[in-house]
Amino acid sequence: ILLGGASLLENPAREDPQIIAHRTRIAQKMNEFPFQLGMWLGQDVPIPTSAMEILNPSSLVSRRYSRLDTSAEVTLALIHCQDLRDMMGHYPPVCYPATGWTELEDRSEVIGTRIGSTPVSMRLYRFQRFGNIGLEEEQCVLSMFLLPDGMLLTDMEELRGRSSGGR
Repeated sequence: ILLGGASLLENPAREDPQIIAHRTRIAQKMNEFPFQLGMWLGQDVPIPTSAMEILNPSSLVSRRYSRLDTSAEVTLALIHCQDLRDMMGHYPPVCYPATGWTELEDRSEVIGTRIGSTPVSMRLYRFQRFGNIGLEEEQCVLSMFLLPDGMLLTDMEELRGRSSGGR
C-alpha cells in the first residue's frame, strides 16, 4: 500500500515527452539570457545552497548586474521549478524571514512595470536586518510567477489555486 500510495503522489508530468521538451526549451532559453541589458552588465553569482535544495530548479539564471555609468547594482534570479511544491517554502515572505530578514511593512504592494513593451505587475517586498557589524541593511525584492500559459501572477495563493487545475 505504501509503495502504491507513493506512486500516486509522484508527478506524472515528469515523464510526459511534451513536458520534457518544454523544459528543455526553457533551459535553452535561460542559457541564452544576456549578460548585457542596455547599460547593465551582468556577472553570474551563486544561489545559496539552502535555496537550491528547497527549490530543486531544473534551470536558473542568477546574476548581479552593474550599471556601467553609476555604482548601482541589482541581482536577478530567474528560477524554473518543475513542481510547484518545491516553491512553497521559498518565496519572499517565507525565505527572507527564515534567513534573518524582517519585512518592513505589514504587507507587500503590487507595482506596475514593463518588461520590454509588455506591462506587468510584480509584488514588491521590503526587508531589513542588522548585518554582522551591526549596520542596518535593507533589501527590496520584486517577485512574480510566470505560468506555462504565459499568465503572470504576484501571489502564492493565486498560484496554488491555478496549479490545482493540472500540469
